Amino acid sequence: MEPKIEVLKVSLGKKGKVLAYANTRVTFGDGEGAYGVTLSSLKVVDGAKGKFVDVPARKFKDQDDYVPFYFLNKPLKDAVTKAVLEAFDKEVKSREGK
Repeated sequence: MEPKIEVLKVSLGKKGKVLAYANTRVTFGDGEGAYGVTLSSLKVVDGAKGKFVDVPARKFKDQDDYVPFYFLNKPLKDAVTKAVLEAFDKEVKSREGK
């Protein structure tokens, strides 16, 4: 069963290459056995190859690389990215129409 992905909020505001922040709710299962996870502070970034969604990360003193807060497998990351970018585009279009 595919998880249900709901974009809760998209906050536009360009800060360097970051175009927006988003909060997303991912729900696994249906009915009584369902459980959900909220992924907050996802970033929509304007990269060299186009827009992409990045998860928050932290750099620890004893490591050279950043460690992501959320570990998503490829299919889930692709689904979350698609949902967030669609919500971002929709929000941009609604702002342009005002």
